[in-house]
Amino acid sequence: MQPQAMREVMERMTEWLTDAARLAAFAHQPVHGRRANSRAPTIMELLAGFGPLRSRQMETALGATRVGVAGMIASWDTVGAISRTTISGSHLLSLRTPATETTQDAPPHSDAAFSAEALDDYNASLEAIDRLLSQRHFRD
Repeated sequence: MQPQAMREVMERMTEWLTDAARLAAFAHQPVHGRRANSRAPTIMELLAGFGPLRSRQMETALGATRVGVAGMIASWDTVGAISRTTISGSHLLSLRTPATETTQDAPPHSDAAFSAEALDDYNASLEAIDRLLSQRHFRD
């Protein structure tokens, strides 16, 4: 049983590493009109690491202005790498790449609304992320 469990864990970790390598190549590919020293790839890293974020959270994490982040997001929009969602009035941006679309299992579609408890938990998670991003070590 242990060798089987170890094999399954290693297979999953190999998938994660393959996805990370694919994402890194995608995030750092040259894009027409983007400076070589652009911080736009960092947006992909944030979205890959934290999941969907609000633009304000990206501003805080990058130490960038609203206009600067909007420009970086626009550059990713041109290649179709950003997905937008609104949940409970929060506008979230998420990563959309071939690497993430092929390996993530899509949950079955449901027309059911989120429960109040689920929304409260979600909002608490976003606030926790905001607190983490506002800590000094992210601004240095």
